[in-house]
Amino acid sequence: MAVDPAAEKDLERLHPRERKGVLARLEGLADDPRPANSEELRGDLKGIRRMRIGSYRVAYMVDDKTLRVRVWAVASRERFYELVRIRRT
Repeated sequence: MAVDPAAEKDLERLHPRERKGVLARLEGLADDPRPANSEELRGDLKGIRRMRIGSYRVAYMVDDKTLRVRVWAVASRERFYELVRIRRT
């Protein structure tokens, strides 16, 4: 799993308890990159997956050829979609 530098900063901003929970779920992506609580985004964000973790959302992409997961963003729902659109460009 690769975490973009911007997503690393997102994680650093979380409360340590929340960060621990998010990281645990992210590690689970190694075994199942498309868990039941995730979905592919639509429209201009097609190709990016979203996973809900408590009140936070994680944006990531799965590369099936290399079997890698790349985390783009971790944010509250209020900021999530705007942040993903900014980082996608």
